[in-house]
Amino acid sequence: IKVRFGLVGYSGGGALAALLAQQRDDIAWLVTIAANLDVHAWTSHHGLSRLSGSLDPVVHAQRLRGLPQQHLIGERDELVPAPTRVRFLAASGASQRIVDGANHSCCWVESWPALLCRFLAEIAATTSTAQNCAGRSCQ
Repeated sequence: IKVRFGLVGYSGGGALAALLAQQRDDIAWLVTIAANLDVHAWTSHHGLSRLSGSLDPVVHAQRLRGLPQQHLIGERDELVPAPTRVRFLAASGASQRIVDGANHSCCWVESWPALLCRFLAEIAATTSTAQNCAGRSCQ
């Protein structure tokens, strides 16, 4: 039996989760929160020098096509604003959910359980993999 698991990452950890998911075949789903998924777009947006030698999730984003994934961004996130993700989303075929009132650091802890539960319920509705939100019902 092959064990499959989901990956979740926040900010730089979200970029790492995306990079890891691109390299493995045992990932069931991917969720990122306020993650920098296109390093070049991010440095350009902020007027910074390009980061040479950095791994960039957008480079192999097409490897994630077909993987259930959701990328959460705060509507007020100025550190990693939604427009810096356009190329990654197009290449990976993923969806982005903009979370009202959230910025890069505020309000994720409070909204996280419901956001994850909703995503897992969406996966369960479209795949044969059962997800149960750790025994809790989604609200």
